[in-house]
Amino acid sequence: MELFKYCDKKYNVMSGSTLRLGALHHFRKIENDSLRDEKEGTFTIQIDFSDGIILPTKIANLFFQSMIGFGDTSEPIPRFNGSFSMHIDKVEIDHVMAHEVKFKSAKVTIERSGLDSYIFCCSMNPVKPQSFSGYNDHWKISNDKIEQFGIKTAQLMLEQLKLADFNFFPARNGSLSEFGFSVNLEHRPIKYIDRVLHITQNNLPSYEEFIDLIANMDFYKPSKFKDEMEYRYKFIIHDNGRIYLPQKDFINLNTNEFYLSNIAP
Repeated sequence: MELFKYCDKKYNVMSGSTLRLGALHHFRKIENDSLRDEKEGTFTIQIDFSDGIILPTKIANLFFQSMIGFGDTSEPIPRFNGSFSMHIDKVEIDHVMAHEVKFKSAKVTIERSGLDSYIFCCSMNPVKPQSFSGYNDHWKISNDKIEQFGIKTAQLMLEQLKLADFNFFPARNGSLSEFGFSVNLEHRPIKYIDRVLHITQNNLPSYEEFIDLIANMDFYKPSKFKDEMEYRYKFIIHDNGRIYLPQKDFINLNTNEFYLSNIAP
């Protein structure tokens, strides 16, 4: 598998020296209609138990995201980065025991939004998708360099981004690496699915499926974008567990000879 980066000529790192990363949430408002995704990094969970159901409390507490606690809550409920809100139309309980809860009915909507982060998007499609028609150039990442590309880009971020880029100590010009910052890297193909998960008596995700879905919602997009065949790199900047969100819509990294020697096929 090769990855293809469709871009403006000035951002082709094989002929130039600028690698551009964008903030995830910026793509909710980008001017280009074909690229804008107003729900980027969000997910909606709709719970509808109209006919009653019995659930293990572990599952019920996970589905309701700790906004409502049922039965034995001694087992920690997984926490997810980002924000969420809950709208409750109704929750009717028949009974609650230590390890199970029986619902008469429930109708609840949960809106989740992941943390903003810097991302780099490319395509697995060797034919330029229509949504990229405005771009006049492209470059490639070979299969054996996909992981290395992410690692090297994270290193460049630490070396070139300054504290001032995050509104800290504007007078201090040191790089993030000098102050012990780190970058958490994730990368994988985008999955194209509906951003609304309907949980009913007949459609119950497993504990593991639900966790994977919410933890990785930045890697889901609706099917209208599927021709892009996107492969996404996500970079989260942190210091001793504290996450620092992007302060700019875009950052430009100076690659010099870096990509020609380390990334080119």
